[in-house]
Amino acid sequence: MDREAILSTLSVRLLIAYIRLGKVPARLDVPIGLALVDPDHFGIEHHNSIEATRKLLEQAPMSTHLRVTLVTACTDWLTAITLAALACEEDDIEDSPEWIFASALIQAGRVSNEIDLAEGILDGKIPTEGIGE
Repeated sequence: MDREAILSTLSVRLLIAYIRLGKVPARLDVPIGLALVDPDHFGIEHHNSIEATRKLLEQAPMSTHLRVTLVTACTDWLTAITLAALACEEDDIEDSPEWIFASALIQAGRVSNEIDLAEGILDGKIPTEGIGE
C-alpha cells in the first residue's frame, strides 16, 4: 500500500470537504463562516475553525436533523484530520499502521455524505418535518 498516495488523496478530500463544509453553515439563518483556505497552506487554523464552527452549530437556530448532521460532519472532519496527523508522526510514513489511513479515508467519506445530507435538508429535497423531533 502506497501510504504517500493515500495521504495525498486524503489531503485533497479533506480540503474539498472543508470548502464544502464552509458553504453549508453560511446558508443558515444566522450564517457561520470558516477561515479562508489557502490550498498551499492547510494547517491548525483550519482545524480550529471547524472546531469553533462545531460549537456554534450546537447553539444556532435550525432543525435538530440539520444540527446533528452538521455537527457530525464537523466531528468526522476533525477525526479524519487528527488521524492523518497521527499517521504523519511516524519517522517514516510507511511505518504508520494501515488502519489509521483506512479510518481517515472512511471519515472523509462520511463528511462528504453528511454534507450532501445537510444540503438536501436545506434545499428542501429531504423532508424532516415530523420525523423524530
